[in-house]
Amino acid sequence: MSEKDSGLIKKIYFTVLYLNCLKHPPTTFEVWHHFLDVSQKSGPIALSEIIESLKFLKNQKKIFLERGFWLIETENNLGQQRIFKQKNSLIKLKKIKKRLKWINFLPFIRGVFITGTLSFQNSSKESDWDVLVITKKNRIWLGRLILIVFLSLTGQKRTDLKIKDKFCLNHFLTEKNLISENRNEYTGCEYTFIFPILNERLFNNFIRLNWNWTRRFCPNFQLPKVHHSFFSVQKEGSFKVRNLFEISLEAFGIDGYLNRVCKNKMIARIKRKSKNFESGAIIIYNDGELAFWPEFKNLNKILKI
Repeated sequence: MSEKDSGLIKKIYFTVLYLNCLKHPPTTFEVWHHFLDVSQKSGPIALSEIIESLKFLKNQKKIFLERGFWLIETENNLGQQRIFKQKNSLIKLKKIKKRLKWINFLPFIRGVFITGTLSFQNSSKESDWDVLVITKKNRIWLGRLILIVFLSLTGQKRTDLKIKDKFCLNHFLTEKNLISENRNEYTGCEYTFIFPILNERLFNNFIRLNWNWTRRFCPNFQLPKVHHSFFSVQKEGSFKVRNLFEISLEAFGIDGYLNRVCKNKMIARIKRKSKNFESGAIIIYNDGELAFWPEFKNLNKILKI
């Protein structure tokens, strides 16, 4: 075995290990599509090379094939769990689609993308819904407040006591700032799974803008060609209602004033709460991005799960 082949096999084994640690044992195609290179030195890898390397690892008993999924060990029953969680995730996606119809009318909200375990289609029955919310430029603070108030009043916002099928609002970007400050192997891998539930056109722009840095970690990642119309909830009529709300708030600069007030209040609260966060937490707050990951899944934490 050449040094090049040995290096590739190690990276493919790491990809299988990484996805297993995320409770998402991959298929052969997914090993290829989500091929992960932390060193950021690999170019695109052919599917045939992936297949041959997986066969080699299987013959060496480093990995196992169960129900079409590649496992590091068979005792944890991840293959069966994945089938169950895929079905459960589809049920959750149907629920979230119904609830997002009303969010479509809210002012300053431009898009909602599915992230976390739901984007991996790996949700348990008790899990929440992680989403990336895109707001209008220069209105991220006010847009966040409006969304929080709406979801709180309708009982759809996650709290410490209520988690199941609730929205977890831990990440916001603006339509003019679609690239997060936090770019690493975990977010790179996650972006190969993320998909839109609201505003597919904006999502395609988001993926194009993040494609270059994502490809450094996931060199086989390609721009999506599949439409997500099954999950789309955006309708033309909602634009008119949303625009009417925004025009009303923009009268005499009310929206700008409210955004500044929200910014000052929220930053003060974030600073008070951030003192309680553990080492390794990622907190971002500026006019282009809001991100709150008290227990961010960096590489070391994931591999210890």
